Amino acid sequence: MVKNGMIRDKRQKILDAAESIMSAKGRGATISEISAASGVTDSVLYHYFKNKEDLLFSVTQERLGDALEKLEEQLQGIMDPASQLSKLIWFQLYYHDTHPDYANLLLFECRSSKSFMQHEAYNLIKRWSDIGRRIITQGIAEGAFRQDLSLAIVRDAVFGLVDMENIQSLAAREIPQANTDLDAILDLVLPMIRPVAGPSPLAADKAGRILASAMDVFAAKGYQNATIQEISKSAEVSEGTIYEYFKNKEDLLFSTLERQFRNNLDLLDELFEVRTPLRKLKRFMRYHFTVYLTQPGFVKIFLFDAIYNARFYTSHAYPPFKHYIESVYEILDEGKQDGSIRPEIDNRVFRNLFMGIFSHMALRWLFTEKGSQTDKIEEIDAAVSMLSRAVAAADR
Repeated sequence: MVKNGMIRDKRQKILDAAESIMSAKGRGATISEISAASGVTDSVLYHYFKNKEDLLFSVTQERLGDALEKLEEQLQGIMDPASQLSKLIWFQLYYHDTHPDYANLLLFECRSSKSFMQHEAYNLIKRWSDIGRRIITQGIAEGAFRQDLSLAIVRDAVFGLVDMENIQSLAAREIPQANTDLDAILDLVLPMIRPVAGPSPLAADKAGRILASAMDVFAAKGYQNATIQEISKSAEVSEGTIYEYFKNKEDLLFSTLERQFRNNLDLLDELFEVRTPLRKLKRFMRYHFTVYLTQPGFVKIFLFDAIYNARFYTSHAYPPFKHYIESVYEILDEGKQDGSIRPEIDNRVFRNLFMGIFSHMALRWLFTEKGSQTDKIEEIDAAVSMLSRAVAAADR
């Protein structure tokens, strides 16, 4: 028992020294200075860790394990999904604020590493993400959150925003501590995911559900092979309900096409007549997503060597990027003036939400879920809708 305790103490001393030194020097830290600081020889350090990268990831793993244990304690006894999500956001901000060395390593040394995703430490990131997924799923099931939410995109929005808040605190030094923005964060996140007043569009608009299901079935099986029975099953309505809205399968086909053409006309209006602040905001967000989506090589550099690189925020490249991304402030202020955007919205926190959801979606596209171009465009539309709800006045 004493021997095991000595082994744990020796390993912990190495981890503590590595956390401090690697946070200050990044990957420039050497094994020799870490072993010296922990009072062991290099060979002893290599007894516990394969190499410097394994040591770096193990430091993160140790902290993540501690954070997960504390998070589960924080969530105990909280039944309401919105309160659970609020606590999750607060705790992640707070833990990073109170463990800045760990936060530096996770955000600037691990997040941008493909090797990290192969290390066992990354399983703890997945567990953390699964807690968020569990809360969102519960909220949808209980009716506390919208029925049409995409779990992946909500998760990207929440964790992306928290990342950007910590990054702006640690690297850009915009605020002393990220958790001071909690109220402004919740003021964006909760309206984004809460259901609208009255019946949910998914439940109320049966014709819309039928048309959406018909498009999916026609696309998958072809018009000739598709059946009303398959469409009714997909739309979760009876076959008789379909005939209340549509004469026959051909009428359903042409109604599906008509709906899409009318949606295209609405998008044309937005394309050529960008007059209202909310439309300008949507246009700006789609522009950003689309430009970066069509330049995947640049996206990799932008993410790994800019967003998740602490040195970027003090480089000469940061001011023009900051000027570009903060052009959204003018749009938000215009909306506050005409009443289409809530006056209490914090422009800086919305910028972090926008940057965060983009960064996490792009990382997911690059490394975990390749997806088709069509899938990505659909996700962009869903993200833009969510972000618009986050700031829109109640009557818009």
